[in-house]
Amino acid sequence: MVRSLLYVIVLFRYEILKNKWVSNLSSFVLLFLFTFLLCGCVETPNPPPPPKKNVVIKNLNLIIESSESMKGFLAGGTEFQGTASDMAAFFDECEKKSLVVNDQYFSTDNTNIIPISDDAGTFIRLIKDGNVATGTNTPLDKFFKDIINLCDSTSIYGIISDFIYSPQNPSNLSQMSAEFQTIFNVAKQKGLTFSIYQYYSKFNGKYWDKTGKIHHLIKQTRPYYIWFIGPENLMRLINDLILNEPQFRNGNQIHLGFNYDKVNWTVFDESTKLMDGSFLFEYGRINIMGSDSVLIPIGIGMSKLPYYFAGKQYLSKNLKIASKNGGRIIINKIMDKMDYEAKLTDSDKQKALNLNAPAIIQIKAVPASEESYYILSLEKSMPNWFYDISSDDDTQIEQANRGKTFAFQYLVEGAIKALEDPNPVFKINLIVNK
Repeated sequence: MVRSLLYVIVLFRYEILKNKWVSNLSSFVLLFLFTFLLCGCVETPNPPPPPKKNVVIKNLNLIIESSESMKGFLAGGTEFQGTASDMAAFFDECEKKSLVVNDQYFSTDNTNIIPISDDAGTFIRLIKDGNVATGTNTPLDKFFKDIINLCDSTSIYGIISDFIYSPQNPSNLSQMSAEFQTIFNVAKQKGLTFSIYQYYSKFNGKYWDKTGKIHHLIKQTRPYYIWFIGPENLMRLINDLILNEPQFRNGNQIHLGFNYDKVNWTVFDESTKLMDGSFLFEYGRINIMGSDSVLIPIGIGMSKLPYYFAGKQYLSKNLKIASKNGGRIIINKIMDKMDYEAKLTDSDKQKALNLNAPAIIQIKAVPASEESYYILSLEKSMPNWFYDISSDDDTQIEQANRGKTFAFQYLVEGAIKALEDPNPVFKINLIVNK
């Protein structure tokens, strides 16, 4: 009965628009129908879901990996010292705001994790003074196994390191990807996610290349990384917090193992400057009125997606649409906020604001039947910056490949193969009634 009444109202509104007449009688009839629909004649809606409890990280653990190669980042007031100190101070502030129960700080000794302090100030002084003990080798394969084993549903581990791996056979680096995939498969089984942030810093110290030869580097710019590992709900919180801080947003990122398929979306059905044809968007359906084809502006909330999935260039390349039961449909245009904002009505502007939509997608549809089904999907293409920053040969580190990390791509490849699947980032089902 509800659907029938809605259908009558839609048709009635269409007749008014088509004939361009509005009278007191028509207004009264519409008011009566809506009042009848809303008062007692419809089923009682399900109660809204209970509000989600605030997510709190019980243990936030920051580890500085202290192999000998890290010593060069801890000498001479480097950018590394600044960022590591800022990160510890930020974690301490999260604890004061009750977003974190305990923030704890560690270094490493071979594969052992050595507590430094649960006081951020102590850790910061050690970093700024360059007094973190270094000198041992950290085999990354064993190290990651231990971290993954320690991870639970209440904790996050952050690891600051140059992530230089010394495989036993440096002439067969491609095998390294499969080795780390096996390690990270365990993380996938435990429901863990990874976020990698990459930064640059001056380096003043010794560098060991793949042959074991020592290079003395002074004020050379070198990459380093902060990896975070933990369950998805806590990782979403820590990433949101980190990315709200300007000092942490100036490097490359990649986020692995996250699920983004549930996105909010809407249709802007009042902004005639973005539309073509008459239609209404009600109850998740697009109802066409008197047109064979329509130009439909759709907004998608992408605030929970990594920035590299939400840019206009990425959307233009990877957004796809297909019909499930016939009819023609294409993506006509993708507009970013600068393009679309001035063309929205005040009501649609509020809808876009609520969605935090970085772009509007114009869909041109020519339905083939009374009820046509379409799928709008965003294909997944991971960032590739880690290839540009990786090198297979570091024996000429003073001249060639000086701003790169030996074999880094194979480490990240292993994580991607274990944690990511080929499914689209998200899918949206569109229903168009003719």
